[in-house]
Amino acid sequence: MTNIYKINDTDLEEFLAYRSTIKVILYYKQECEFCKAQIVDLNNLANTYHEGIEYALCDIARKTKFCLKNNITSIPTIQIYENNKLVKQFEAYQPYSELERAISLSY
Repeated sequence: MTNIYKINDTDLEEFLAYRSTIKVILYYKQECEFCKAQIVDLNNLANTYHEGIEYALCDIARKTKFCLKNNITSIPTIQIYENNKLVKQFEAYQPYSELERAISLSY
């Protein structure tokens, strides 16, 4: 099973800079039902696509300035980074198949 890191708003830059891998970050709020479902999908992705990809969860409750700075306008939001550059962003719940397609294109 692949480890999914839990990061916070102050850890983001460090997480992105650590190792040259693809990064997948899920921004969520604990009370959000769609976020809970997306976390399950992220876990499944991490178990399937784990070589060269790192995954993180970032709880953004009460982080308005952080969200504005990072273009997070809805939850859940998933961002995919390659070489420390944002290459894809999904806003709102996405079906597993859509996330898998995006990951496999980067993979």
